Amino acid sequence: MLYKDSFIQSRWPDANSEDQDRWFENMRLHGLSYFQQMPTNFTVLDIGCAEGFVSQKFGEWGAKIVHGIDGDSDRILQAQTIQSDTVTYKFQEYDFVTAEKFVYDNEWLLDEYDIILLMSCFHTFNQPIADLLMTLTKTYFVYRGEAANEYKEYLLQNGFQVVLDNDDCPNKIFKK
Repeated sequence: MLYKDSFIQSRWPDANSEDQDRWFENMRLHGLSYFQQMPTNFTVLDIGCAEGFVSQKFGEWGAKIVHGIDGDSDRILQAQTIQSDTVTYKFQEYDFVTAEKFVYDNEWLLDEYDIILLMSCFHTFNQPIADLLMTLTKTYFVYRGEAANEYKEYLLQNGFQVVLDNDDCPNKIFKK
């Protein structure tokens, strides 16, 4: 069973599969339509990319390069099936140990990305890795998850401004 299916079944067991799919997509994309207005040819690093659903949406919205990293090999295999003639996708399995090891093990990373996505996995990072992700961020830093709220002040102290941060939306958007 896919992660999506088990996640939804545990929270909404009586809904039909079409309603469950729609809910799952809306929950993951809530607030991210902001990026549909961006000029094309931007770059994205999706940390915790899972099966690549959000990564693929950014490709549809005009990204030229989308790199995704996740610690779950089964989900990365699903993401690696995404293909496009106009977008360069690369999905890699990786468990974060140290910031230095992350950069050394992933020489294919760009020096910076227009958008860094950190969706529901902030709780797995220590401060040096969070610092590294800030330096890789050229313009936008997006996160989702309760554990990430402790980094809001950190983002603000490091020159980021709030674009979207309200209780109705799980995705928080900051701009450098």
